Amino acid sequence: MTRREVQAMPVEEHAFDPPDAESLVDPRLPRIIERYARLVGAGVQRPEPHLLVLTLPRDEARHFRGRRTVTVAFSLGALERHAEAEMAVVGSAVVQELLQAVRTRGFRRDFGLLPPDIAPSDVAPELAVSTTGLAVRSTRPYLAVNKFGRLIARVAITSGAVGEERVIASGVFDLASGTSVSGDIARLCTEVEGDRRGQVLFIDARKLGVLVDRTHRELTDGDIARVAATYHAWRGEKEAGVYADVAGFCKSATLEEIRKHGHVLTPGRYVGAEAQEDDGEPFEEKMKRLTATLKAQREEATRLDAAIAENLRALGYAD
Repeated sequence: MTRREVQAMPVEEHAFDPPDAESLVDPRLPRIIERYARLVGAGVQRPEPHLLVLTLPRDEARHFRGRRTVTVAFSLGALERHAEAEMAVVGSAVVQELLQAVRTRGFRRDFGLLPPDIAPSDVAPELAVSTTGLAVRSTRPYLAVNKFGRLIARVAITSGAVGEERVIASGVFDLASGTSVSGDIARLCTEVEGDRRGQVLFIDARKLGVLVDRTHRELTDGDIARVAATYHAWRGEKEAGVYADVAGFCKSATLEEIRKHGHVLTPGRYVGAEAQEDDGEPFEEKMKRLTATLKAQREEATRLDAAIAENLRALGYAD
């Protein structure tokens, strides 16, 4: 059987009967492995009830130490009969590799790094790019999709080759895949850009929202409305008002500014620090007041240290 035929084999559902296997095996693991195989298009064979043989796509093999074929046993008997098999128990190497592969796939999906299932357009994508004196390589364009929408940007990236920079700077590119988008989407982006071509809006929302736990922050409805209003104003929509840079929150940067920052797209580099409200006290007077306060506090700290030491000596805990 060829590799293509193995990969094309449908994944069948197999009941996993815990009483027939050792108690070390979690009965959920076979179902997790088979579901993973369906998602990545891996070929699956089951030579015996407690043994799975996966034929992995090339991109997935890196999660399994570069192996294209992985044999997984769900019982000690299957493990003894097949020397190349690995036991599927929680904490084993093959299960850890599987979990890492699943996490990586979930991350790539959430951040738009997996191509969507979009039927190809009947019209070939076209982008007007000057190719005088250049060798142009055609690639298949697609859009990256995530829960926030399609990631499209017009960004010039210096890659060391003047010709490549000219091609990149002239089209609308998908940030996730690095490929140009189709002609109709490119024209749509040009239409909605207004007079903002050659500029990028940076919004630093790190201080917005509320912490729901130690690692997650949720934007409130007011925060979302503020970000949306800023974007629509930057786009030049009349009903959204006039856009203006706000220190510490938003900045409309030019491509030249982005080049000066080495094409780092961290918003904090561009929006700057939030303006501090002036309390009206002259700087010289404030420094004198703060210096006097610091001196008094240090003197008080010295007095308290001496009092504490004296009390300790009275209790018999002298140095």
